[in-house]
Amino acid sequence: MFGCLDLVRAMITLQLPARRSDTRPEHGSLCPQLEGNNAVINIGIVGYGYWGPNLVRNFAETPEANVAAVSDVDTAKLAVVQKRFPAVKTTTDFRELLNDPSIDAIAIATPVNTHFELAWPRFAPASTCGSKSR
Repeated sequence: MFGCLDLVRAMITLQLPARRSDTRPEHGSLCPQLEGNNAVINIGIVGYGYWGPNLVRNFAETPEANVAAVSDVDTAKLAVVQKRFPAVKTTTDFRELLNDPSIDAIAIATPVNTHFELAWPRFAPASTCGSKSR
C-alpha cells in the first residue's frame, strides 16, 4: 500500500508538474529530488471520514506536499477540517477539486464502492460521457 510520501515520490518520478512555493515551513526534505527547489505538490482529498483525516494529516506533515482542498458531503466534517487546517479550502462538491487547475493530485478516501463514480469524470473522454442516441 502506498503512503503519502510514496505518492509524492511517484509524481516526481513521473515528472508530473509541481508548484513552487515559498510559503511552506522549512523542513528537512524526505525527497532528495526536491531538496533546495521548494517544489510542492498540491493535493486534494475527497472524503474526511475514516481514512481522510489520516491522509490530510500525513500530507500536511509532508514537506513536499500541500493540502489544497478537502471535499466531503458532511458539512460537520468539513468544519473540523477548517478548524484544524484554516488555509485548506473545503467543499461538499468533489467536482470542484477535479476542476481546480491548482490541484496536482487527488486522494480518494471514500467507501470503495464510490471510487469509480468519483474518479471516472476525470479520466473519461468528454465524448464518452452521458447518453447517446442510436
